[in-house]
Amino acid sequence: MPDAAPAHTPLVTPLPVPVIRPLVDADGEGLIALIDLCWSAYPGCILDVDAELPELRHYASHVGARGGAAWVAVAGGDPAAPATADTILASCAVIAAEGEPAGHFELFKLYVSPRARRSGLARRMLVRAIEHARDAGGHHLMLWTDTRFTEGHAFYEAQGFTRGPHTRALHDLSRSVEYRYDLPLGSGA
Repeated sequence: MPDAAPAHTPLVTPLPVPVIRPLVDADGEGLIALIDLCWSAYPGCILDVDAELPELRHYASHVGARGGAAWVAVAGGDPAAPATADTILASCAVIAAEGEPAGHFELFKLYVSPRARRSGLARRMLVRAIEHARDAGGHHLMLWTDTRFTEGHAFYEAQGFTRGPHTRALHDLSRSVEYRYDLPLGSGA
């Protein structure tokens, strides 16, 4: 009779270690797939890239033209290869906020694949954005998020963001209404 207990077989395949790298335009299709996957969890959220978000096809150039930075987290395959629906795990961008005082930055497109949630990846992406904003002289980070994205709200609040009293309607295909969240950037992330 063997002394050792039978080997434990995990029920879930472990997630490969993600590589966070700058977003490039070739990642567009992977980024679109990630956003579509995330939005599909919420009834009524419609992603029509051609009609409403054509910049997603070349999002790195879009963000760069506005003086911002964007990243993707990928796992599996060559991390330098364009992100695909199979390899992209997360995205995030940060840009100096338009119509806000100097030193205010806006967080965009922080999405995490359901298979990578609760792994700390969203926090790692947010820290990248905060570091970029601080390095560019930022002292405040804000974002807008759909009122339906309740998991995101819980994440932002756990990271110290506060939800403001106002909403904005986007008048888009999804009939989106968004909350504004704000985070003063102190000396630590």
